Formats: sequence, structure tokens, C-alpha cells
Amino acid sequence: PGEERAKFLHLRGQVLAGAESILNTRGSAVVTGKGGGGSGAGSAPNGSNGYRQPLFEAAIRANRNKDFAGGAELLRQAVAADPTYRQAWLELGWNYNQMHDYAKAEAALRKAIELDPEATHQHGDLGVALKGQKKYVEAIPEYKKEVELNSGLDWPHQGLGWSYYMTGQYKDAVGELETAAKISGKNPGVQFDL
Repeated sequence: PGEERAKFLHLRGQVLAGAESILNTRGSAVVTGKGGGGSGAGSAPNGSNGYRQPLFEAAIRANRNKDFAGGAELLRQAVAADPTYRQAWLELGWNYNQMHDYAKAEAALRKAIELDPEATHQHGDLGVALKGQKKYVEAIPEYKKEVELNSGLDWPHQGLGWSYYMTGQYKDAVGELETAAKISGKNPGVQFDL
């Protein structure tokens, strides 16, 4: 594990160094590779799509290593390089959900939805962010939209069921949790909620 982490950090340093060079040469956002502090000032020039992808891929690797803060930093840089990069906004929202920073998750996921309202996962992830802020009434339509787009997953049904429960809609809550249980089989989280 220590050797894999060292390889990851080395690769991340190479990606960040390359991205920093490209971004600084073109006079756009500064890439520091340090956690926190946002993605820097300025905006990326047209044609930035070529160097947004290495940042996104490095963020995915960071997420696989449970380095959600590092992944979020890389994703902030990716969306600074290309504010229309919906997948990076979606992943950034997911990262913030993993870090329990639900307000930031909500903002990132709303941006992803603005870019493509019919894409999957972002409505359910927004439901998670809203539920995390105890905005259960607002979470319900987001989970419903996710179920409409992606009905074969258990977690949107589970989130919808929990949101119904928290708003006193017990019959609907049981219905959604039963659906989640049918999809998931013996998922202990769904069974517990049911």
C-alpha cells in the first residue's frame, strides 16, 4: 500500500506539473496541487478541453484511494479549466458528498444538472446532498427524477424512501424501500431502513 501511494503521489505530481505548465503558459487558473484554497483566479482559455482530462483522471485515482479532498482539488481545477465539463461537476459533487460538505455538493451538482438535465446519477447525488442538509422536501423530486432516469438502482429508491419517511409520507416511504429491497437483495442498509 505504501508503494502504491508513493506511485500515485508521483503520478499526481507529474499531472499537476504538466497542467500547471499548460495553464500558466496560457495565463489562466493556477494549479498548485495543494489541498484547499480553491482552484485559483482567472478562467481557462478556449480549447482547454485537452488538459482537463488528465486532471479528471487524476481525481478519479485519488477517489479510489479515498483521497476525496485531493480529488476535489483536482476536480475544481478541471472545472476551472472548462466550466462546461459536466462529468467533472458531477464527480466534484460526489466528492463533496463523500466529505459530508453537502452545501458545496449541492452547488456542484446543480451546475452539472444545468449543463445536462437528463444525465444519470446527478439527480440522485443532489438528493443525497439535500438529504444531508435535512432538505427532505427538496430531495424528493431529485430522487424521483433519478428513479425515472435510472430505475434499476437501489440507492435512489432508498434515498426517496428515507426522504418520504422524514416528511411523514409513510406509505410512500415503505413502497420505495420495498422497491429498493427487491433491487438490492439483502443490502443491510436497505433492510435496516425498511
